[in-house]
Amino acid sequence: MERAGEIDFVQAPDLFFQGRQHTLRVWLNYLPAEFVKKDPWLLFWQAVGPIPLTPLKGCKCCEQAFEKFVHNGDYFGQVLSFAAAVESFFMLRGNTLGLDRWIRKGVRLSRQLDRISDGEISGRFTAGMLGVLTTRDPKHPIR
Repeated sequence: MERAGEIDFVQAPDLFFQGRQHTLRVWLNYLPAEFVKKDPWLLFWQAVGPIPLTPLKGCKCCEQAFEKFVHNGDYFGQVLSFAAAVESFFMLRGNTLGLDRWIRKGVRLSRQLDRISDGEISGRFTAGMLGVLTTRDPKHPIR
């Protein structure tokens, strides 16, 4: 079972960015739920796969992954799970009150964004933060 965790670092990003989210979901579904819940990266990949299909479930998994990334001090994981969670809120197109807590998290993350050298990832974060602020707090001082 320990080798199953290799999915998160080696194969999950490739599968996801190749548009093979279904394959990723199938693989993750073979893992015991308790195993996935302990690993923030497995939680993250479990979240982003179904976001287009079930954004609410994706958002909840992103939030769980985010909290585990915070606990582990994994800044990169926090940035990615922030962006994915915010994206899922916009796919829900409903109540956006839940975005308020993501503003606080995003402001904290934005102070260290220079730690991310990948432009695509920092761009996803920035787009998410812009969307959150535009939707919930257009006069926020960070803008």
